[in-house]
Amino acid sequence: MSRKFVGACPLMFPSSSSMLAYNGFLSVAGKDFRVHISVPSHDKLQDARISCDWQLSHMMQGYQSSVRKLLEHSKSLADFIIEFKNLLNRIAECNHVIKSAPPPSYYKHLIEELDKLGWERITHVDETFTTVKIKTNDGGGREHILTVHVPLTYPIVAPTCIADLPVAFEPHWSSKVCGVLFM
Repeated sequence: MSRKFVGACPLMFPSSSSMLAYNGFLSVAGKDFRVHISVPSHDKLQDARISCDWQLSHMMQGYQSSVRKLLEHSKSLADFIIEFKNLLNRIAECNHVIKSAPPPSYYKHLIEELDKLGWERITHVDETFTTVKIKTNDGGGREHILTVHVPLTYPIVAPTCIADLPVAFEPHWSSKVCGVLFM
C-alpha cells in the first residue's frame, strides 16, 4: 500500500493478498463509516461492489454516476478508494447530511416514555424523534400544546420544553425516574 493511501485511508485494509478487496472504515466529515469494496480483477474496476452502512448508502443516493466515473478513471482500487472518500467529503460538505444518529436504545426509551404519556396526547413527532408536541390541559381546563425538544443524549440530558402560557412553565424531570416529564 502506498503512503498516499495509508495517509488518506488509515482505517482501510486489503482483505486479500491480490489487493482486489478492501475492508474497514472511511472517515467522512469527522464520522467513520464501515465500507467493503471489491473487484473481480485489476482491469475490471467498473465492476466493483461497494457495501457500506445505511447512512453512507443514503448519502450516496443520486451520486451513482459520479461513483461510476471515478471507477472508470481510477488506475487502481486503492486510487479509487482515495477519490471515493474525497467525493463523499464533498457530498457531505454540500448537503450537510451527516448527523449523529442516536443509538436504537434512544428511540426505544423515547417510545416507552411516549407510551406512558399516552399517544392520545401526542399531536406531532418529527421524523427524527427530536421534537414532540404534547397536548395538555391546565387547571382551568384550557388546552395547551407543549413543544418538547429531545436531545440526542436523552435520557441523560433533560429535554427542553416550550409552551405559550401566561405563567412560567417549569417541568420537573429526573433521569432516574424513567425520564418522564412530570406536569
